[in-house]
Amino acid sequence: MCDVPSQVSCGDLVALDAYFKRFKSQSMTAQGRDMSVWAPFFEAAASTPAGTETSIDKAMEVALFRRPAQDVLDAIPNPTLLQLPEPIPYPHVETCKLDKCSCPPGTLYSKCSEHDFVAIKTAYDPEAPDNRREPYLTETDPGLPPDIRAKLWTSKEMRFAEDAAVPTDLEDLAQKLKTHFDENGMKQPKKYIRIHPELYAGKELMILDQDDKLIALIDGSISTHITRNLAARLKAALACSLKPEDEVRHRDSKKDEDRAFVALHFEIYARYCYKGDNFPVDVSPFLLVDEQNNPLPHTTLQPYESTDMVNRHQAFEELRAAWQMLFDHVRDKLYQHLPDEFEEVVAYANSLPHWTAPAAYPFSGFVVNLNVMTRSHRDTKDTSICLVLVLGEPEGGDLCLVEPGLTVKLREGDFIVFPSGKITHFNLHYVGVAKSVHVEPGLNARIRDNADQSYSTASESVAGGVSKGSGDGAVSGQQQNTQRTRLEFPIDDADPAETAVLGVKGETMYAESNGNVYWDLEGMGANQTKDQREAVMRAAGYSDHFMSGFARD
Repeated sequence: MCDVPSQVSCGDLVALDAYFKRFKSQSMTAQGRDMSVWAPFFEAAASTPAGTETSIDKAMEVALFRRPAQDVLDAIPNPTLLQLPEPIPYPHVETCKLDKCSCPPGTLYSKCSEHDFVAIKTAYDPEAPDNRREPYLTETDPGLPPDIRAKLWTSKEMRFAEDAAVPTDLEDLAQKLKTHFDENGMKQPKKYIRIHPELYAGKELMILDQDDKLIALIDGSISTHITRNLAARLKAALACSLKPEDEVRHRDSKKDEDRAFVALHFEIYARYCYKGDNFPVDVSPFLLVDEQNNPLPHTTLQPYESTDMVNRHQAFEELRAAWQMLFDHVRDKLYQHLPDEFEEVVAYANSLPHWTAPAAYPFSGFVVNLNVMTRSHRDTKDTSICLVLVLGEPEGGDLCLVEPGLTVKLREGDFIVFPSGKITHFNLHYVGVAKSVHVEPGLNARIRDNADQSYSTASESVAGGVSKGSGDGAVSGQQQNTQRTRLEFPIDDADPAETAVLGVKGETMYAESNGNVYWDLEGMGANQTKDQREAVMRAAGYSDHFMSGFARD
């Protein structure tokens, strides 16, 4: 609140607007002043005699129903103004001085002189046509369901990933990567290079594309006092919250590859919410109504906790506490060695309600995968990087990055960071116990800079707006006779095969993706009905009006 004037003329609209814009909101901000409407008042105010300023302290006292000062000149000498909390502070470490020199492909160099941190530049071009398309969809029969296409393509591709070339050391890895990509920045067909733990043990290894952007960062430097007992703590936390068939077990994934693995999402979501693009810009979100003159359910505008955070809250809190040192280490490494990606990821976390850091900060939460076996896919809902950390020491199970042609073996406690929305990935079959922790930023959230921008749309959520949902269903009272609610629309503009039907109050009634129904009116998720979810939220003190828009997950 520095540089806030202690006095301002109530007739100076420019000064007033500048003053009140300093008060930032974590939900919806004011729409701003339409100067064409205010022009007559603006002209009259401009002729107000000088010396008629009103003390801000006096105005605040009046607003708070306190006894005001007797005179403008009686202002309190050292006023105590409203102090807004600062963004979540980042403690402990400073960004490292990274070597940003652009080297030719195949160069191995030290990325940071203060840490055992090396990088290899490659000729990989993520924008090359073959690297942008999703091969498990483009190279298979389009008449088959997407999951069958992914299964068939992955089975064939596994053979090539298993036959990956094995470098002897980091210098050999750099040389192999030098010839791994053609003049168009694409890997040699069906070729993979294996990155085994001996290459990065005790250090960090970064692989970069032709523009020095991240392909993958592999960290094998986590201290054993942090990684010790991570799996045991997971088992203890989930002991009473899993069905017997879902518990961690020894598995040969080749023999039961069709068995679904368990994924527990402890995250804060911004899915299935309204966008602000099509809302009237001159109406506050709190005043918007639908065709039936019902208020817009504001719960459809703000991020919310996942079903697993609600149903397994005790397990979530225990894991959050048990893994705090791990999350702190990950946060520090990202801040030190991926500063640009850190700033992109943390924008979502810092804009969440209540100024509270989410678990796995700077990410918006974490996912625990049990008995995990994944087929080829891209995490298209991820807006930036994701991080995968392995728990357990199964035989096999390597993570395969298709377009760069890398087969990465991770030990327990090692983690890899990569842009999962742009790189197709899967893991090889394994024998043993496989668990992983997957952390990600706000899902498909479009981040706006809360510090520097005032929103021009009428319904920006605390996450800065999201790309799920649509604003066509809400109109102002003056417009309700000229616009109609469109109930069926693509959830994601980039995926027209993903559709949903909303009720008149904004609640999700039905949703499907590529013909596969994954939401209907009867269910909040796989294990909870709408009524059960509403009962939980109502017991927590939420009103019926709040619950009207909560049928989503």
